[in-house]
Amino acid sequence: VETIPCDGEIWYHHVAYIKPPNSGRTEKVFVHAGQKVTAGDELLSFTTSEGAELLDVAKSRKSPHFKEMREVFKAVPLLTYFSGLIFEVNASTGSTFTSDDNLFLIADELMANVQVAETSMPKIRIGQKATVTINSLPGEPIHAEIKEIPLEGFEPSDGVVLYTLVLKPESLPAEARIGMSTEASIEVNRRDDVIFVPHTAVIRDGSQTSVRVTSFGWTTQQRPVELGLDNGSTVEVKSGLMLGDVVLVPRAEEGAGDDLSKDLEESMGSDPRLADRAETPSKSDSKTDARSEAQSEARSTKSESNPKAHDSKNANGAHSTQTNQSSSSKRSFGSHGGGSRHG
Repeated sequence: VETIPCDGEIWYHHVAYIKPPNSGRTEKVFVHAGQKVTAGDELLSFTTSEGAELLDVAKSRKSPHFKEMREVFKAVPLLTYFSGLIFEVNASTGSTFTSDDNLFLIADELMANVQVAETSMPKIRIGQKATVTINSLPGEPIHAEIKEIPLEGFEPSDGVVLYTLVLKPESLPAEARIGMSTEASIEVNRRDDVIFVPHTAVIRDGSQTSVRVTSFGWTTQQRPVELGLDNGSTVEVKSGLMLGDVVLVPRAEEGAGDDLSKDLEESMGSDPRLADRAETPSKSDSKTDARSEAQSEARSTKSESNPKAHDSKNANGAHSTQTNQSSSSKRSFGSHGGGSRHG
C-alpha cells in the first residue's frame, strides 16, 4: 500500500450564521449549543425594537391598553433555514440585537481538513480511502474518504504550496471538537499478493538496487532486485526474490557485530541444524571456505519453536527476515512487516 501522510484539524464542512430580519429584543431562547436542529425549527422569539420600546413605556405608565398593545407587538419566532448542530448561541432572554448580529452558528457535519503538498496532488482522487487519528483522543484510527479536493492551494511561510483536502469520517467520537489537531494517512495505491521487504534491507548504488540473501548464515549473496511500491517503511520486490528467501536487514544499533565468532556461536546454539553442521568435521575445503565466509559476512537464525519469528541477529550486526505468504483476505502489502508475500 502506498500512502501519503498529512496533518490537519477537525472542522465543519458547511456552516450557517443565523441573523435576525431586523433589530429587536429576545423574549425566549429555545435551543442550546450542541443541540441538533432541522430547517424550520424555532430558535428564539423576539419583539422588534420599536414594539419593545412602546411596550416598556406602556408598562411603566400602567396603561389600560397594555394588554391590547401586547397583542399588536407580540413576539415573533426566528426560524433556522439550515439543518445541523448548533455550535454558538449569542442570544439570551432580554438581550438586544441588530439585524447584522450573528445570533446562531450552525454546522451540518464535522470533517477532517488536511493539508497535502503540491507534489502529491497528482495522486489524489475523490473517494480515496484514508484513516484519521485525533491526537488528543485515544482510540483506533477513524476510517474516512476524500470528499472534496480544492482547485486552489495556498503557500505558507516555508514556500511549499499546500492544498486542503476534506476527509469525511465514517464516524467521530462524541468528544470531537472543532479545531482538534489530526494526523491522516491517505491510501493512493494498493497491490495485493506481492513480495515485500523492509525499506532498510535495500542496498542502493545509483540506479541499481539489491538485497543480501543468506542461507542459514553460512553463505550470503548480494542479489539484484526490481522494486515497486514504496511507502517509506516497506517496499515491494517485483523480481529478484522468491518465497522463502532469507534477506538480511541491518541492525539499527551501533557497534553490533564486533565479535563475529561469538555471535556465530550464539547463532548455532539457537538453531539445532546450524549446531549440527558446526560439529561435523569438514570434508572439503569448500566447507571451510563457507564457514569463513559466514564469519566475515553474516548469519541468520531461525527458531524451530517459534515458526512465526522471522527476524534474528547475524554475525555482521544484521537481522534476517524470511519471505512467507499469507491469505489475501487478511493482509496486504503495507507499512509493517517485511520480507513477506501475502495478499
